[in-house]
Amino acid sequence: MATENKPVLGYFECGDCGGRGTVHAASGRRNQLYKRCGCGCDQRNGKAVQTRLWLETEWLAGLKPDSPPSVVDVDAGLAGQVDRAGQKTQGIEGDAIPGQQTEIEPESDPEKIDKTGLWWLAAGVAGLAALVGRV
Repeated sequence: MATENKPVLGYFECGDCGGRGTVHAASGRRNQLYKRCGCGCDQRNGKAVQTRLWLETEWLAGLKPDSPPSVVDVDAGLAGQVDRAGQKTQGIEGDAIPGQQTEIEPESDPEKIDKTGLWWLAAGVAGLAALVGRV
């Protein structure tokens, strides 16, 4: 059974899918936010997610809640959070240059990919072809 979304309070740029999502208030006593976008419905209620929703939402006129969710630390802001779409850190304290963005290097080098599995696959296909050819 599908449930209906709560009224749209604002819009949010999703760091996971890159799309524009809607922000809604969760029902009940939770005093928390959730978003819907191309990724689906994201109802995570952790400190980092709720802080990001609170600070990065483009609120519609007059619809911003009176107070942030209880887990939001407005003073901490987004220091040290990673922008998943660009994989860049944003404003980590202790950077040589304030506001400097640092690239995250990939863990593996494409030049050094182990291709042993491809040889086993080719040997298996050749063995199967030999068996089928005998029948």
